[in-house]
Amino acid sequence: MSRQQWVKGPICGTDNCRSKYYRNQDGLSICQFGHVLEGAIEFNDDQDVAVVSTRRLNTVAVDERGLLASQSSQRYSQGRRKRERAVGSEAIPIYFRCLQILLKHELNAIIELFFSESIRHDLTLIVKTNWSKALNRFYKVEENATEHDENANANANKNHSGHFKKESLDILDLICIIYISSLYLQAYPMYLSDIMESMKSDKIPFFKTYHLLPKEDLDQLHGSYHGRLQAHEMPQDGQIYRRLFQLNAVLFEEEKKKKKEEEEEEEEEEEEEEEGCLAVPVSYYFPFIFKTLSKTLNLPNAPEVFILIYNYLELIKINQFEIKSRLKTVKRLLDSFPEVHIVVVIIFVLKLNLRYGKQLFVSTKNKSDDNYLFTMPPDKINEYCDWIYQHLVPDKYTNEKNEISVMEKRLFQIFDFKDSAETCNLDIAGSEQKVVANSSHVEYVTDTNEIDEILFQQLAPMINLSVDHLKELYKSISQAHHLKAPIN
Repeated sequence: MSRQQWVKGPICGTDNCRSKYYRNQDGLSICQFGHVLEGAIEFNDDQDVAVVSTRRLNTVAVDERGLLASQSSQRYSQGRRKRERAVGSEAIPIYFRCLQILLKHELNAIIELFFSESIRHDLTLIVKTNWSKALNRFYKVEENATEHDENANANANKNHSGHFKKESLDILDLICIIYISSLYLQAYPMYLSDIMESMKSDKIPFFKTYHLLPKEDLDQLHGSYHGRLQAHEMPQDGQIYRRLFQLNAVLFEEEKKKKKEEEEEEEEEEEEEEEGCLAVPVSYYFPFIFKTLSKTLNLPNAPEVFILIYNYLELIKINQFEIKSRLKTVKRLLDSFPEVHIVVVIIFVLKLNLRYGKQLFVSTKNKSDDNYLFTMPPDKINEYCDWIYQHLVPDKYTNEKNEISVMEKRLFQIFDFKDSAETCNLDIAGSEQKVVANSSHVEYVTDTNEIDEILFQQLAPMINLSVDHLKELYKSISQAHHLKAPIN
C-alpha cells in the first residue's frame, strides 16, 4: 500500500484531542485519532456521461492564519466583520479619534526633526487648541452630512470664507494644523519646503499610517475613511496652500465665535471691519532665504545675494507677511503666502544681479572694512588662509618660548602641523588635477533665458508649485514690487 499523506491543520479539539495532522478519506478530513473535522468536505461530482476525467469541487477552506477551517465558520467570520462596520454617525467619533492619534504621531515627529524638547510643551498646547477649534467646526459638518440636513449644512458653511467650503479633515490637514501652530509660536523656523521633504522621505507619517492606528478602529471604519487616513500621493500644484488658507479661516472664525460668547456687547461696525490674518515677520524667513541660495541653488556668492535681498525687502518696505483668512479674489491666494513671495523675490533679485552685477560690485573695489571678511569671495578666503598658515602658524609652532597658551600647546600636540601641511599640499595637488581632468565635461551656462528657466525649474518643486504657475505668480508679484520701487 502507498504511504498515507498527512496534512497539517488546526488542532482537532474534539474530546480535547491534540492532533494537528489530517488525512483525506472519502471526502472527509480525519485526524490521527479518528475524529472528523466538521465542515471540511471534498466532493467528486461525476458526470452522467462516462468520461475519463472528473470535476472536483474542493470546499476545504483556509482561515486567516492559513490553516484548515470549515467553510461555514469562514463565512460566519466574514459576515461578522461586515456587520461590525460602523456607518453614519457611529463612524464619525471613530474617524476623528484616528485623526487625533495620527496628529500626535506627526507632532512628535516634527518636534524631533525641527524643534527641541524645550518647545514641546508650548507647541503641544497650541496644536491642541487649534485641533479643538477645527474639531468643533468639522465634527458638526460631518454630522450634518450624514443626516442629509441641507439647511444645517448650509448654515455651517455660511460663516466660512465665500471662496472655499471645506467639509472634512484628512491626513494633510493635520500637518497644516501643526504648521499654522508653529507660526503662532515662531520659536524655531520651520518651512513648508522642509515639511514636504520630510513627507517624501517618510520621516513624518503621511504615506504609511495604518500601523499607527488601532486595528479595532480600522476594522470598524468603511473604506472611504481609510483613504483619508493615509495619503497616496504628494500634494500637487499649491494644494497645501489652499488647505492652509481654509484652516486659517476656520481657526479665525472659531476664535471670533469664542470672543463673542465671552463679550456680550460688541459693536457691529468693528465686526465688519475685522479681518483675521496671521502675521509673520520677515526675519523669520532669513534662514529660508540663505538655505535656498546656498543649498538649493548652490551659489558661491550666497552671502552677497542675501544682503541684496535684504536691502531689496527694506526698499519695498516689507516688514512682515500676512496670511489672510478672507480674500477678495481667489487669484491672490498664493501671493499672500511667505514662501511663495520670497521665492519670487529671490528670482527677481538674481535676475537683477545677473544683469547689473558688474556695475554693482565694481564700486566696492579697494574699499574694504572690518565687515569685508564676512562677504569675502572664496578665492580671497583661500588666499587669506594661506597667508595665515605661512606667516603665523609656523612661528607659533617652532617658537621655543612659552608665549603660546596651554590650549594651543595641546592642540599642536594632538595635530602635527608638519604632517598636516604635507597631506594638505598633496590634497590640493590631487584636487587640482581632478579639476583639470574634468574641466572638459563642464558646461557653462551664459544665456540669461536659460538661467531663468533653471531658476524656475529648481525653485518651483521646492514650494509645491508647477513651473508655469510660478511664472504667473512671478509676473504678478514683480509688477506689484515695480510699482513700489521702480528700477530704471
